[in-house]
Amino acid sequence: MKRSISWLAVVGLVVAFAGPAHAEDEDDKEDVVNPEEDKKPSESTEDKKPPPPTTTAPETTPKADEPSEGRTGLRPAAKSLGLGFGYTFPSDVQLINTVSARIVWSDKLIFEPLFELSFGSDSASVGGMDTSDSATTMAVGTEIRYQMWSRRRTGLSMVMGAGVAYTKDNPDGDDNNTSTLGFGLSWGVGLDLWIWKDWGLSFTLTNPFFSYGSTTQQAPGDDVTNSSTFFGLVWDDSQVRFMLHSYF
Repeated sequence: MKRSISWLAVVGLVVAFAGPAHAEDEDDKEDVVNPEEDKKPSESTEDKKPPPPTTTAPETTPKADEPSEGRTGLRPAAKSLGLGFGYTFPSDVQLINTVSARIVWSDKLIFEPLFELSFGSDSASVGGMDTSDSATTMAVGTEIRYQMWSRRRTGLSMVMGAGVAYTKDNPDGDDNNTSTLGFGLSWGVGLDLWIWKDWGLSFTLTNPFFSYGSTTQQAPGDDVTNSSTFFGLVWDDSQVRFMLHSYF
């Protein structure tokens, strides 16, 4: 009887200790979290993500070869038209004797065209006899200014010119007309000073380079023709001009 009581006591102690241990194991199983589930982002985490950073385009700086405003702010824009007046020396400074128009083709190239189509006549009456004399002139040409150097308000240009002209003089009477045909090339330099926006002063020196002229004089018999040709690299400032232009 005493042995059976002792075995029952041992079994009871084992059951008593095994019950709490089993309960602790169950609690530990419930506390274990699946690591894969932790890796999954929750909706609240996604909502709290900061917005992507905004990128701004870097400020562009003008290249070294691009003209700055201080260098070209006073100069006329391309495809502008300039009208001007001035003097061709030697001249009386009290009398303006030159007008011109300039076409700005680009920031370095300017054309200064020349065109003439004119007709004039004179008449006189002496002792009841009337006499008349008429003249016709046609001419076309251009001067080209190519800027080689510039600094702030000033510019230095190479100047080249070309032109052709035809004149006919018809005095009273028969077989006495005189016609002249001429062609010429010139070269020189020009200095420009931009005093205000789209306003410029220019000082131009030109020299002859090539010229050809032919004159035909009518006569009762055969016509008389004289021609002349010139070619040379000359610097004698044969023509000096000082002008003021306004560009539009």
